[in-house]
Parts: sequence; C-alpha cells; structure tokens
Amino acid sequence: HQIGFKLLSIDPCNLLYVMWRILPKEEFVVLIKRNLGKSQSKDCPSGYTTVSRHPFQAFRIDETHELLTQVREIDGGEFVVSVWADWQEVLQVPIKSVLLPSIQGTPGIRTDNGRYNFRYFVSPT
Repeated sequence: HQIGFKLLSIDPCNLLYVMWRILPKEEFVVLIKRNLGKSQSKDCPSGYTTVSRHPFQAFRIDETHELLTQVREIDGGEFVVSVWADWQEVLQVPIKSVLLPSIQGTPGIRTDNGRYNFRYFVSPT
C-alpha cells in the first residue's frame, strides 16, 4: 500500500520517484528506476535503486494529509529531492548525477493497493 510522485519520468521504465509506503511499514522511499532502451512496464520489472529510506508514521485512514515533493538541480548537475508531509520537512536527499543520466521528463502519480482521493498540482518551473 503506497502512494507517490514521479518527479522525473520518461516512461514507466526510467524515472525518479518518492513513495509514501503505508504497509508493511510506514516510510518514505526515494527510488530511481533505470532501464535504458526499455519503455514498457512489462519489459522492465527490475532496475530499481533505492536512494533513501526514511521512517515516517502519520497515516490514518480517512484523514487528510498534505504531501509535497520537489526535485531541483544543484551545482555540477547533481540533484536534491525534498519531501514535506503535513507541512513538516521529512527529508532532503542528494542524488549523484551519474544515477540520473537521461532521466528527464514530466511528473506524475503512482498508487498501489489502496483507494486515494487527491488533488494534484504541478509548478510550471
């Protein structure tokens, strides 16, 4: 059971995302999935690199939560992923540029094994 944001996404095989896992334990996970040359989910069941895990317990069924994520480029082409939950900064994770070659693209949402109601906003910058 999880919900998350695709921060940079070329396709389902090549992306950077943050997941708020609810079960089996609550945590935020920053992941990169790289399968260069592949673009269909059925062709890339692997290729995950876990960049960071951070325990975070706040989830209650039928409660509203605010989740904000940001990825920004810093010096030397490296990146920083920031996550806030319910307006509390949860983590900042630096990511080496070698982990993200050619992963650019649009943001999106991913959910697994749950029913979620959400509003989704993307900054134009």
